[in-house]
Amino acid sequence: MTTNETINTTEPAQELQTMSTAQTETAEHSGVLGTFGIEGGRLAGQAMNFIIVAVVLWIFVFKPVIAKLDERTKIVENGLHDAEEAQKRLQNAEKEEGSRLAEADRAVLATIDEAKKKADEIKHAKVEETKKEIEKIVQDARVTIQSERAQAYDALRKEIAVLVTSATEKVVRGLDPETKKKLITEAIADLEEKNV
Repeated sequence: MTTNETINTTEPAQELQTMSTAQTETAEHSGVLGTFGIEGGRLAGQAMNFIIVAVVLWIFVFKPVIAKLDERTKIVENGLHDAEEAQKRLQNAEKEEGSRLAEADRAVLATIDEAKKKADEIKHAKVEETKKEIEKIVQDARVTIQSERAQAYDALRKEIAVLVTSATEKVVRGLDPETKKKLITEAIADLEEKNV
């Protein structure tokens, strides 16, 4: 039987005694570390294993991961920087667009004002031209009316004179020549007084 099998088959009290005896022997051989149940040879081997595993992990795992994290951090920082730049450019573009729109509005308003002024000038000129044409038409109509009135007056005067002469001749036919002459002269004078 092995020592492990012996320990398992023995009683618990014997088991404790055997363990404390083993610890005492180990403590005597290893000094202070032995007091805590630590074997110096094993501790050195474990330390070497830990150092080797740490170096391997550092070289093959942590270093590439840290490099990749640094690279991604730089990419994210560049992305944030680019986003800030784009935001600034967007704000500048919006300001520029706003100023351009304001200037375009001013230009449109100026053009509208100028167009209104020109329209008013054209309207005023057309009104004046129309007034002049109307005045000319009225003046021409007055001249025409006066001319036609004068012609009608002359024609009427001649007609009246013919009628008066004709009527007077009929009335005076039976009168003596001197009375005839006197009546004709009075009728003509009477007509001239009345401005017929």
